[in-house]
Amino acid sequence: MAVALENARLFERERRDAEVFETLAEIGREVSAILDPDELLTRLVELAKRLIDYRTFGILLLKEDTGELEMKIGLSTASACSCRV
Repeated sequence: MAVALENARLFERERRDAEVFETLAEIGREVSAILDPDELLTRLVELAKRLIDYRTFGILLLKEDTGELEMKIGLSTASACSCRV
């Protein structure tokens, strides 16, 4: 019985790992295929949700001229709002 439970646990872990690797591969394909930065950021947020169960998520980009981080896209599932700067 213990062996069967361990095998089931290992099988589930392998399934989750395969899903993660597939999502990472999809992110790589999207990065090389989507040319519009806003569309790409939106797609990355959607794909990240598959990997990370987040309540709040944001992507900040570095402004080279000032060295400051600029919020490009943010999402909060807690209040069901999203924003784009």
